[in-house]
Amino acid sequence: MNKPNSDSQKNTEGWKATNWRKAERYVFKVQKRIYAASRRGDVKRVRKLQKTLMRSWSNKVLSVRRVTQDNTGKKTAGVDGVKALSPAARFALAKQLKLTGKSRPTRRVWIPKPGKDEKRPLGIPTMYDRALQAVIKTALEPEWEAAFEPNSYGFRPGRSCHDAVRQIKLSIRLKAKYVLEGCREVISDWLSGIGLQLKPEKTRLTHTLYPELSEDGKAGFDFLGHHIQQYPAGKYQSPKDSEGRILGYRTLITPSKEASKVHQEQVGRLIKKHRSSPQVALIKDLNPVIRGWASYFANSDIKTVGELSKQDELTYLKLRRWAKYRCGNINDGHRKYWTTIGGNNWVFATRQGDANPLRLLTHSETACSSNNYVKVKGDKSPFDGDTVYWSTRLGTHPEMPSRKAKLLKQQKGKCPRCELHFQEWDVMEVDHKIPRALGGKDEWKNLQLLHRHCHDEKTTSDGSLKSCNDKRKHMTIP
Repeated sequence: MNKPNSDSQKNTEGWKATNWRKAERYVFKVQKRIYAASRRGDVKRVRKLQKTLMRSWSNKVLSVRRVTQDNTGKKTAGVDGVKALSPAARFALAKQLKLTGKSRPTRRVWIPKPGKDEKRPLGIPTMYDRALQAVIKTALEPEWEAAFEPNSYGFRPGRSCHDAVRQIKLSIRLKAKYVLEGCREVISDWLSGIGLQLKPEKTRLTHTLYPELSEDGKAGFDFLGHHIQQYPAGKYQSPKDSEGRILGYRTLITPSKEASKVHQEQVGRLIKKHRSSPQVALIKDLNPVIRGWASYFANSDIKTVGELSKQDELTYLKLRRWAKYRCGNINDGHRKYWTTIGGNNWVFATRQGDANPLRLLTHSETACSSNNYVKVKGDKSPFDGDTVYWSTRLGTHPEMPSRKAKLLKQQKGKCPRCELHFQEWDVMEVDHKIPRALGGKDEWKNLQLLHRHCHDEKTTSDGSLKSCNDKRKHMTIP
């Protein structure tokens, strides 16, 4: 492909002919320059670089690829009904992108709040507006990343709720403190000026240690699904301060009651949904839910307080009812659906293929510690150019599946197809080097981690998609 004289000039050869590696390197290079200029207070330079990036052809095609290929909502249409675009349509969309200051109406959808009867509104923009938003976000994000405070975590790339929870523990572990849930008087006055008000049930003044010092008589507070509280402790269990003095309490981070309740409700719904399904279907649907919930709380004291064992017990009781419903009595249910693996006689697993049965994961298998998590450095940003630091953090994120984490380490944080470092916002997928449709095995040496768009390209080029389609054509329905 011939390189355009300027990055703002459109490529006329088509979507598949785009040099994605060059486009990503160009955009990230400009983002780093915006970040550096913002850090030194050079506003004039920041604005000039932002205008360059918003006119950039590379930025436009990458933004279109992000909303039409990478994002999970790519098949959700706005008011125009456009979704799942073909390569030619993606290319046409990139050529149409232009900042005019106008946008089309959003499609309004009401979605339920977890564990509640009330719903909240969700606005779904058109595909064009989503792509244009991504173009502008690419230019604005590095400027504001340079201006944020070190311990600001909400809606920032490379930072998560686990960093915020860890910072809270570091702030209160040596001294009990008051906590205001819902940033009150001053905030209320400020919000009233723009026609907003604090929700009373979400606003309370509490103390981390003493219930009598809290407005509602309850110590501790909930934050992003976690309950953070300090409990009185004797000299053998209490930590010490920097001078070796016994504090007299210990700080525990556990799942909130609401988070535990919502999780069990989700498990119950799945088990009820599979009342007539094979055991293997139930296990395949439950495993990601159990693994995800336990991993989210892996950096807490969930195991110390016995919450993981409690969740396993509640799940067992639901599975017991499921088995009794199918078999008529629980003794037959136990014999049919539970088996012995290793030294454990109560494993909910299939009996098909004794060498490698499909078993249900337990919550207690998750390794947990509230002290092992390393919080992100306050002065670091994905736009500072330290790609090694950020790709390394990806592999240690508590919600990163172990298989992906091992592949990330093995590949040194790079995608083997485009040879670029994985970023925090990238969507990654495990790929079989030799596709299973072409005889490849599901073994470690045949696995690699790719960007979702790189995975799509490889699947199209290696013939595995065609092979799958050919098999479907020859299948007969009895």
